[in-house]
Amino acid sequence: MEAGQDRTPQHHNLRQPLNVISLTIANFRLRIEPKLDEVDAAYVNRKLERIEGELQRLAKMLDTLTPELVASGRVAADGSAVAQAF
Repeated sequence: MEAGQDRTPQHHNLRQPLNVISLTIANFRLRIEPKLDEVDAAYVNRKLERIEGELQRLAKMLDTLTPELVASGRVAADGSAVAQAF
């Protein structure tokens, strides 16, 4: 999806949980890492970076799949998943 294009409601509804998870990771990092020793902080940071990477990968897949899922009837116009799709 190009910058400036309007996002469809279903795209927004599918991406919203990813945004919440990303913000939670950022808040967790700010709150927890300063309290850890260097070794534990490095470990936690690596794990959080891995989660962030997977979230980015999923976001890219959603950017590609959202129009296809809506067209196939697997996602309703409001962004909710249709039960028989899964």
